[in-house]
Amino acid sequence: MAMSLSLTVHNFSHNLDASPSCSASKLEQGHALVNAASSSSGWVNRSPGFDSSTFKLNFGKLYMPAMGPPKLSVQAQQGRDRGLKEWGAPLDDEDDCFALADLEEFESADFSSILAVHRNKLQPHSVSPHPCVVPQHRSRPTSPVLLPEEPPRKRLRFDASSISSVIPQPHFLAAPSASFLPPDTRRITPYTKVKPHPIAPYTHSSLEQLISSPYSRGTWLIPIRGSLPWEGSTRASILEPISDGLGPAEDLRPSGPLNGQDNTSHITWTHESVKSFWQFLVSIQRAKTLGPISLSFHAAPSNTAFSVNATSKTSVSSVNQYNSLPGSKPSIEDDGFSAYVCSARMQMTDFIKVYHDAKYTMYIRNVLDAYQFVLGPKSATVDTSFGDPKKPEKIRILKGARLVFLDDCSKGAFLM
Repeated sequence: MAMSLSLTVHNFSHNLDASPSCSASKLEQGHALVNAASSSSGWVNRSPGFDSSTFKLNFGKLYMPAMGPPKLSVQAQQGRDRGLKEWGAPLDDEDDCFALADLEEFESADFSSILAVHRNKLQPHSVSPHPCVVPQHRSRPTSPVLLPEEPPRKRLRFDASSISSVIPQPHFLAAPSASFLPPDTRRITPYTKVKPHPIAPYTHSSLEQLISSPYSRGTWLIPIRGSLPWEGSTRASILEPISDGLGPAEDLRPSGPLNGQDNTSHITWTHESVKSFWQFLVSIQRAKTLGPISLSFHAAPSNTAFSVNATSKTSVSSVNQYNSLPGSKPSIEDDGFSAYVCSARMQMTDFIKVYHDAKYTMYIRNVLDAYQFVLGPKSATVDTSFGDPKKPEKIRILKGARLVFLDDCSKGAFLM
């Protein structure tokens, strides 16, 4: 039984100007497509028409490379073409063989001087008897430059032994009994870089009364090794001296205050700088321009063990009954921190005391801040090998340090 179908044929065309007169043919094509898809008679050959203009080339949109592809060309050598031989073919042409004698001589740089310096660094105990001669750029014939021999360097370590013999005896120098000259205010001025930080029970007003009194005396504490028992004061350590022949003396140098992670500063001394500082204080005492000054050096007992960690924080311990004291610096005003324990911590610290009249407190503090340690030669010299003057380096060890000032009862008054 034939099946009657009601069909709707949709014709999609991108040509907007197409005429609707061909609608009958479109209906026939759609009817044929439905019969072919729904019938079971087998394959149906269809040759539907199509718009050939779809495949029409547009010559206005064709492009070609500006340059052609490269071609392999074998240049002619010695009047004949030389072709490429097959892999493994025997060598029967003299052009394919090269003799070492026909090659140009290899030009090598002279690295003997560099290797000699490197060899001396690898063997620190074997010193060459002759200096190394290093030529400059080989394209310019210049005179050779002599490099001085470098002695082996020794790793710097902090001194943990007793330093009682660093400063010669006596370790207490009383103030001379003589008439004193008034200070020259044109050359010496009071210290005004920072304001004093009072230590309880002192206040700013009581400090003014203390340092302005013509009858009071006070003491500046300069740490040499260890930490004083007042929070915020500068810590100190001292380097171990270098033995003769184990490194240049310039490697051993002191340093000024370095700020730590806990808002404290740390200074580093050497044996030579401690001696120089003591002689500097003696010269100030003998000048008699800052009143009667007494000096004393306190060295910690030999049973005190010092240790310095990676953060340059110096801690002390002792084998006596005070070895349980904490490594951090407690304040003198903390609860339970008695004057007896404070005295015990002072005994385990190396320091220098400068006794003076209280009215000269700020003048002496400015003198301590201006102290300079001269590293190397005392006067400028000329290096004969290079012809440049070598000026001595000056290091201000106490510049910016926070020192402790004691009143006439040896109690902490302020930090500055």
